[in-house]
Amino acid sequence: FEAAAAHYARALSEPAVDRIPILVEYGETLQLGGDTAAARVALLDAARAAAAADRANDLAQAALALGGGVAGFEVAAHDDEQTELLRQADRALPVAEAGLRAAVRARLSLALAGTVSDTERVRLAGDAVGIARRAGAREIESAALAAWCDAMAGPDHVRERVGAATRVIDLAADSSAMGGVRDAAPLLLAGCGVEVDLAVERECGAALARLGVELDQARVVGG
Repeated sequence: FEAAAAHYARALSEPAVDRIPILVEYGETLQLGGDTAAARVALLDAARAAAAADRANDLAQAALALGGGVAGFEVAAHDDEQTELLRQADRALPVAEAGLRAAVRARLSLALAGTVSDTERVRLAGDAVGIARRAGAREIESAALAAWCDAMAGPDHVRERVGAATRVIDLAADSSAMGGVRDAAPLLLAGCGVEVDLAVERECGAALARLGVELDQARVVGG
């Protein structure tokens, strides 16, 4: 990643380049290389430049990259800068950018944890799930479902979370995206503990079996 980052840095020194998308890719590369502080600087620079230039798509991409990209699930607690950028992107994105809007709303639901009501977070994540599903954006729908499960925490919503996580498993099975198991397994296991009845345990196991994964194997992934 160091070599790729060096190439991006050289590209940014050229006078006639479009700096915003290069800054986003540079920041993502720095993240992958472990230099999170420099990555954040690059991505915030990209987001601010995109906002100033009324480039909503680039603003959304930069804001999402701060938390792992379009289908990511990572948000630092009380990151006010990222939250505000996500809000700006949500307001600015055109209707045609359905998948990107879904990704932004899902991430915003996570970013607002502890600062707004769970009801508002569930609404945002639910909107994201619906938008992504209608757009056929499977990877983004999976991330939105994960955000919805996060907002629906607690013992009163176990079955709902199992249903959402089962949908993630099905999306992974349909697209042969085996990496979806890693995202879905912890959500399934949140509803498959000893305190949950046998029917739910079986539901978890059946969903994972569609990907050829045993429940015990998924527990290892989820742990």
